[in-house]
Amino acid sequence: MADEIRKASTDARAEDHALLRATRDALMRSIGRVDGIVERGQAADRQLRRVIWAALGGALGGMLLMAILPGVVARSLPASWHVPEWMAARMIGLDQRAAGERMIATSRENEEADGR
Repeated sequence: MADEIRKASTDARAEDHALLRATRDALMRSIGRVDGIVERGQAADRQLRRVIWAALGGALGGMLLMAILPGVVARSLPASWHVPEWMAARMIGLDQRAAGERMIATSRENEEADGR
């Protein structure tokens, strides 16, 4: 009878161990899934941050390039094309002759105000 009780208790403990092992494995798989979800969320956040920084860098680089490049190109073209004068007239919003007269008049007024 004692052997039967021992065997029954050993069998019960074996079943309990198997059940605990299966439960532990299921819990570990669930934790792994949650960790994967968290890591994907963090990776998406890092990617969004990188995209924002890249967009800002591209925008600033484009602004800097467009601030420098037109002047460099205008000065590199032949003088007979009068590109700097054309650009200045376009900035003022007048034709080249009227823009030139206005710039000369403004220059004289500034010289008189400075006492030159």
